[in-house]
Amino acid sequence: MAVGEGTYHVNKCEPACAAGNYYVVHAWIALSDPTESGMFTRATIAEDKGQWSTTMPVK
Repeated sequence: MAVGEGTYHVNKCEPACAAGNYYVVHAWIALSDPTESGMFTRATIAEDKGQWSTTMPVK
């Protein structure tokens, strides 16, 4: 497992996501479930508005 802390840029999607209006929040990330080659397959991000996870290759 790998953990980190930093800033997370969140797209407001106002008036549309393509407009690219971002706000910055303090966030924590945990990378887990590594493969035999060392590639992480799960990322969990926690910030002020909650926590969410995704599964995908994350180096």
